[in-house]
Amino acid sequence: MQHMAISITTKPAMGKKIATTVYITEDQQAKLKALNEQTKVPVAEYIRQGIDSVLNQHAHIIPGQLDLPLMAPDVFSNQLLNLNKK
Repeated sequence: MQHMAISITTKPAMGKKIATTVYITEDQQAKLKALNEQTKVPVAEYIRQGIDSVLNQHAHIIPGQLDLPLMAPDVFSNQLLNLNKK
């Protein structure tokens, strides 16, 4: 199985562009090219969507900001006060 290199430039939320290279199979490249020809959506966009899909699927194991609990404001404030006392 031969792999082809594709370079992708992304633009994160902060505006800085990041270039990376990924290796895909010839079959993947052919299918992405065919999809691009039909939809006019850039191949890089499909690759970014695939990456987003994997990151969303595994979000529960990726370190990051925790969601705030859903509770009444006074209960949340009391919990914060208790944390500050420790």
